[in-house]
Amino acid sequence: MRAMQLTTVVSIRGDPQALLSIMRRFNAACNWLSAIAFEERIFHWLPLQRRAYRELRQRFGVSAAEAIVIVRKVAYAYKDRARRSTLATFRPLGAIPLYRHAYKRDGMVRFYGAR
Repeated sequence: MRAMQLTTVVSIRGDPQALLSIMRRFNAACNWLSAIAFEERIFHWLPLQRRAYRELRQRFGVSAAEAIVIVRKVAYAYKDRARRSTLATFRPLGAIPLYRHAYKRDGMVRFYGAR
């Protein structure tokens, strides 16, 4: 049974430039990791995470949660075998998946370091 995917629009309070900076850093990390996955032909999330997790965190200064989401986003881009013949690229202001751990009981969303 497949889980239902929910897409929603949210209002972000705070500095919009900080949000744009987070998005650019996140998608730059995705592009960097995608190049590694493509060159080394590592398409499953677990070997990809084992190969690049520490370097990803050090190079881009991302949190542990962000690093895991980056790995999963890149692995998902290569999920279809037909798409593995070309390098997957991500737009600088492309979407950042939010997972259950990002939500707080008071209704606030913690967006990878910004609340």
